[in-house]
Amino acid sequence: MKWVLDIDKSDDESDKKYWKALDKLGIDHVSFKYLPFMNLKDIREGIDSSTPIMCHGVITFISKIQRIEEFKPGSYCNFKELECRSYYPLLKDFLLNSDYKIVTWKYLLEHSFSGVKFIRPNSGKKVFTGTITDHDHLTQDVGLSVCNISDDTLVLITSVKNVLREWRFYVGNGEVITGSQYHENNKLSIKSEYDNESYNLALEISKTYNHPDPIYVVDICLTDKGEYKVMELNGFSCSGLYECDAEKIIRYVEDNS
Repeated sequence: MKWVLDIDKSDDESDKKYWKALDKLGIDHVSFKYLPFMNLKDIREGIDSSTPIMCHGVITFISKIQRIEEFKPGSYCNFKELECRSYYPLLKDFLLNSDYKIVTWKYLLEHSFSGVKFIRPNSGKKVFTGTITDHDHLTQDVGLSVCNISDDTLVLITSVKNVLREWRFYVGNGEVITGSQYHENNKLSIKSEYDNESYNLALEISKTYNHPDPIYVVDICLTDKGEYKVMELNGFSCSGLYECDAEKIIRYVEDNS
């Protein structure tokens, strides 16, 4: 399988890490420079589909890859199954935000809510960045991303929680592939380590929710109440590595595609 990496994406240099690991493993890979508003024709002509491919890059790039039938498997990022309304009812008490409501953006604007709340899009396509806000400052705190929101955009609203640490795990088929810490005390803190409790919860989720893809991402957090909870699920092809082991991920994808 050939890997296609959008190495110009601005994240934690994940694709450079994948590139180095693919070199070491001797697996075929190429770079692709995805440009904003690039059409399907340009993408199709720029990527050889004569062999199976696996892509990694920004959400807009992966969304378009999924619309080109000849790209197989193409990506692992099942946007439908990664919507909050798809997995929240199943994971329930595992969730950090189990006290949630999902409403339309129009409803949120027209119905005042009291106090400060956390809101995020239902969609895994990151229509806007989750934010803490009150009703009076709703559009202001969402910022310029409000331009991407229509009246019927689904939004999750929940109470604000205090999170102490956060970890990212890559999981699939009832197992944890690799993990990494990425946040501590509200600051970026990237370490190639995790504790048993966060690992065990990620493992439990991998056995509970097997719908998204052969591999997907589970973000786990520790709250100020000493509870380990699921923050969110994300797609493999659009997620940053932090200090997760790229070689383990590549081997897993190669063996399960």
